[in-house]
Amino acid sequence: MLKKTLSLLLAAGLTLALAACSPADEEQAPEDDAPSVSEPENNQAPDDGDNAPVENEPAGDPSDGDDPSDSAGSGNAAQPGSQPDTQAGSQPENVTESDGAAPPPAEPETPSAPSEPAAPTTPEAPSAPDEAPATPDENAGFTIDDIWTDIQAALGDTLPSLSKLDDETMTILYPLSTGDLAEYGCYGSLMNVQASEFFIAKVQSGKMDAVKEAVLTRQSDLEAQWRQYLPAQYELVQNYQLVQNGDYLFFGIAENISAAVDVFNQYTR
Repeated sequence: MLKKTLSLLLAAGLTLALAACSPADEEQAPEDDAPSVSEPENNQAPDDGDNAPVENEPAGDPSDGDDPSDSAGSGNAAQPGSQPDTQAGSQPENVTESDGAAPPPAEPETPSAPSEPAAPTTPEAPSAPDEAPATPDENAGFTIDDIWTDIQAALGDTLPSLSKLDDETMTILYPLSTGDLAEYGCYGSLMNVQASEFFIAKVQSGKMDAVKEAVLTRQSDLEAQWRQYLPAQYELVQNYQLVQNGDYLFFGIAENISAAVDVFNQYTR
């Protein structure tokens, strides 16, 4: 039954195709006894059943997967050897139309020259202070004993033998406190026939007046002692020297006392 239906459909399609393609030929056909083009009778499938042979069955294996109904229902049958209808000059869809000139190749970017590293900046030298720092004292680091040694050398043989008095003896002769002194030395004669004596000290800040008063008390006691005993020694006591240079204090009784003052000034001025 299926083959019969397919044959009928195919015959109808061929008839329609021939009728559409050649109407003019039918008008100009000669009036002869030639039979007009019509559907051949043998295209009619016999009614004798499904197993009757079908004439003019189109070539091809219907089992190849093509649907014959697509060809039969089409109004225009494809002619053998015909080429697909394409417009001249048509381009593939993905091709972009241009004026025919190939685009110029992109110029490669010239790599920029590496920037030179910045030169290191030289740190500015610190500006000099407005005032130069005070130079240290050339005699910094000296001691009272250094002063006394040079005084002995300056006076030489005119200076009798003197000894350094201990703290107990000094505080008896000089009514002062050793706490008022940063450094000190007291030198006197152990013999009662010599009036020569020296007191050299570096005084604590704010204690200079108290120390001076104690020194002057000692000088008054020496005048009272030597006034009636030995006139020559009494004259030395009267010619005493009391000198202050900053925190340093000098008290001296001796021959050529000015030489001793010069040594003291060299250290403390």
